[in-house]
Amino acid sequence: MNKNNNHKIKIGYWLGGFLALLLLAGMTFVGWTVWKQYSTAILNLQKDQMLNTVDSVANNLEHELLNYQNDTNSLYTLAVNAYKQGNIDDSSYILTQYLSNKSDTVKALAIWDEQNNLLAGQNTLVYTAEYGQYTMENQTTLTIKKDRQDDLYFVFEEKGDDDTTLELAVSVRTYYEKLISELHIGSNGYLVVKSSTGTILMHPEEEQWGIDVIEGRETLYGIEELQSLKDMISEQLKGETGVSEYESYWWGNDALPRVRKISAYTPAYVGNDFLVVSAVIDYDDIFNPMFRGFVGIGAVFLGIAVVLIVFLFVVEYLFIQKRKSQEEILYLKDLNEVLEKTRQSEEIITHQQRLQIMGTMTGGIAHEFNNMLTPVMGYSELLLDMVPPDSEEYDCVKEIFDASERAKDVIQQISSLSRKNMETVFSFIYVKRLLNRTIKMARTVCPVNTQITVDESFEKEGFLGNETQMKQVFLNLCVNAFHAIGNGKQGTLDIHGNVESRNQIENLHNIQMDHEWDNYVCIRITDNGCGMSPETVEQIFTPFFTTKKIGQGTGLGLSVAEQIIHNHKGYICVKSQLGEGSSFYIYLPLTEERSINQVSLKSDDDSSDELIQILAVDDNGKVLKLLQKEFARLKINVQTVTTPEKARAILQKDTFQLILIDQTLAENQSGINFAMSIRNQYPEMIRILMVDQVKKEIIEALQQKLIDAYVNKPVSGVTIIEKVREINKEELS
Repeated sequence: MNKNNNHKIKIGYWLGGFLALLLLAGMTFVGWTVWKQYSTAILNLQKDQMLNTVDSVANNLEHELLNYQNDTNSLYTLAVNAYKQGNIDDSSYILTQYLSNKSDTVKALAIWDEQNNLLAGQNTLVYTAEYGQYTMENQTTLTIKKDRQDDLYFVFEEKGDDDTTLELAVSVRTYYEKLISELHIGSNGYLVVKSSTGTILMHPEEEQWGIDVIEGRETLYGIEELQSLKDMISEQLKGETGVSEYESYWWGNDALPRVRKISAYTPAYVGNDFLVVSAVIDYDDIFNPMFRGFVGIGAVFLGIAVVLIVFLFVVEYLFIQKRKSQEEILYLKDLNEVLEKTRQSEEIITHQQRLQIMGTMTGGIAHEFNNMLTPVMGYSELLLDMVPPDSEEYDCVKEIFDASERAKDVIQQISSLSRKNMETVFSFIYVKRLLNRTIKMARTVCPVNTQITVDESFEKEGFLGNETQMKQVFLNLCVNAFHAIGNGKQGTLDIHGNVESRNQIENLHNIQMDHEWDNYVCIRITDNGCGMSPETVEQIFTPFFTTKKIGQGTGLGLSVAEQIIHNHKGYICVKSQLGEGSSFYIYLPLTEERSINQVSLKSDDDSSDELIQILAVDDNGKVLKLLQKEFARLKINVQTVTTPEKARAILQKDTFQLILIDQTLAENQSGINFAMSIRNQYPEMIRILMVDQVKKEIIEALQQKLIDAYVNKPVSGVTIIEKVREINKEELS
């Protein structure tokens, strides 16, 4: 037994050692990979910062030289012309005033004649060398010159037709000390400015001012191994922007150590030529701090690895010594997990039961409300046919009918909460009625400074869609128009409606439309608000894009509106100009209205005068009474019963072509089960289920031909007639 334990201990130690080596190798590989990525990222970041620095300095240099050029032009116009007109004192005063204001940078300002005789000015300089001449605008030249004290100057000269010349000299040293010398890159980096021919104009080492960047240094320091520097300088003198790594010397050190450098450079354009602005930094100035930091991190990780390795050995030792206890712990752990999963399952089951109860209650509420709404809608519809349209009673009944329709929509929304997939029901919508209702709602939120005008020519035109969603679209556009108009001026909101052909729309908006429909309902909403730029128009339908202030808009209104129009197979277009307002065009496929009052349950080929016989089964007597009256108005015979037993008894005596069955009958009897039970006995009879909410079993019953169709409650005779016609058409096709 002891030998077996010792053997297991040895195996455990070997396994622990192997895991330790594997962990160490893995950490080494990961560390090397991280180091390469980290160092590359830091180096690229430093190069980007250097490029930003030289670009800023180059822009500043261009700006300063351009300012001095403009000053030269202005001074020539004022001072030289004054001198030519004999106003010598005025000319001298102008030059003196300018020189006193710019005394820190401008060291000479004078007017010379064609024989180089001084006519006016002060602080004239004697130059001994030139390092390039640049032709600028307005007959101005810029020459870089050196005086007897080896100081460099930007010398601006403007010469007139009579060779009278205005000279303005700007100290390069002063410019460098004020704007460049204080810029530091890293711990010892610096900035250099060179001419396009390679002459150093600005450098931290003054002894290099005015020398050639290659030949001058070879002569000054006696160094010939500058090939890497030559390659880098040749790239700079091409007038391009870039970053180079090269081998050179650290000129600020008397020992002239050979180092690896990084140079970022860019041109500063001057007239027809350019100057080169470059930033130089020692590669080790970036690498060494980065390496020290990474080594510190590596040491921390190495310490962690050592601790982990020791920990692994300790755990291995404890595992071997107390294996039996560990097995008991694992058993208890597994038992605890089983108990926890059992508890979670109980919670899930309890939650599902609550959801089921909520769904059942929602369905019951919808069922009761539909039973109450059915007689309200039905009798109000009957009264509308009985009361004269121009009477006050007609308006009252119409309000009752409209209110019941809105209540029906609410019940349908409540019913959708008890099923997973919410449905969007499309129905035929009269455009005129939709616009009237929407405009009535829009007037309630219309500001006092805005007037709504309507120009539409609709009568019985309509389209298939969801009325609630379309109201959302139109109200959103109206509210957006109110916001665009604001409170500062008198605003107008024009709503225009008519029917247009597909060709007219395609020509107006240059779009390609679906050829399924030839005519479209056109609704144009125009405001005289602030309008939009072309860039804004391109983005207005993008989700979360908004031009409103923070907290005043989500950026979802127009994107949702576009989606709704798209789902209705329509199109939405916009035209707008800043300051002139906006126009939104909504196009919806025109749908022909079918005359409901003339619908007959007879087939197209039936020439007899005998009307169809209908049997209605519902436990609600009010619903049955309403159906009797509605079908009587349509001259259709109908018999009503409240229980399946009574229905079976009547079916044995009389023949019916259609049976209407409530989804839920008395004593929790299922309408689907009843339809199934009579299917084989009366195969030719149409079976339509009246439902409160569409559930899974109803869809399955329709697919299995247990029922022929279903209609949503509250029901009406017209709805049932339409459904029968659809069934007849499907059978004929």
